Amino acid sequence: MSEQALTNTAEDNKNPVVDEVFNIFSNVWNKQVILYGPPGTSKTYSAIIIAANI
Repeated sequence: MSEQALTNTAEDNKNPVVDEVFNIFSNVWNKQVILYGPPGTSKTYSAIIIAANI
């Protein structure tokens, strides 16, 4: 997946996890988060979208 595709996906993203992480990054001094949950809950996908937009 290209960087442009990731950026477009993030802009169109309705994932509340990604929105919350960006909110944490913009309002808190700590830039670390832990994504946890059972398999298949889009942790890796969310991490890729977040990393592409930092």
